[in-house]
Amino acid sequence: EYRMIAPTLKKFNLLDLFEAIVTDDDIEKSERKPHPKPLFIALERMGGTPEAAIMVGDRDKDIEAGHNAGTASALFCGPEHQLHYDIEKLKAYNPTYVMNEFSDLLNIA
Repeated sequence: EYRMIAPTLKKFNLLDLFEAIVTDDDIEKSERKPHPKPLFIALERMGGTPEAAIMVGDRDKDIEAGHNAGTASALFCGPEHQLHYDIEKLKAYNPTYVMNEFSDLLNIA
């Protein structure tokens, strides 16, 4: 919920870094990822299009949501993530990109 997320982001001076925040307040329970609606809401708020967007996530539902919304997708699987998840199983969801560090986003054209 926004009322829970916003204070935390504000406390760490992060709130102004987000152009759009989509929470469960914006969707029905049945519209959670992998449903594309959260992505469509974010794109609408930012004035973006699926063709110009990329969904970055660390779970199967994130990659599926990107596919369902028509965006590119990037699977984040840093060293800590690899200790808890089966990376090969996540790669089977066919993300457009696979990243080990968030800075890898800078190398995506």
